[in-house]
Amino acid sequence: METKQNESSSQLHHLSTFLERTGLSRSSAYREIQRGTLKVVRIGRAVRISENEIRRFITEVENQE
Repeated sequence: METKQNESSSQLHHLSTFLERTGLSRSSAYREIQRGTLKVVRIGRAVRISENEIRRFITEVENQE
């Protein structure tokens, strides 16, 4: 069970998945990346976001409201 949780939390997602889950626009997401409030993994030109980072970002936004 713990292994599955670790695998899913370390999974990397496309930016489009992040946009769907947060409702942010593409330009807003890139702005957050530039500010350093959204940490991404770059693989060549591709941008990927870990499951943990998506959850952290959503929690942070919810706590601000």
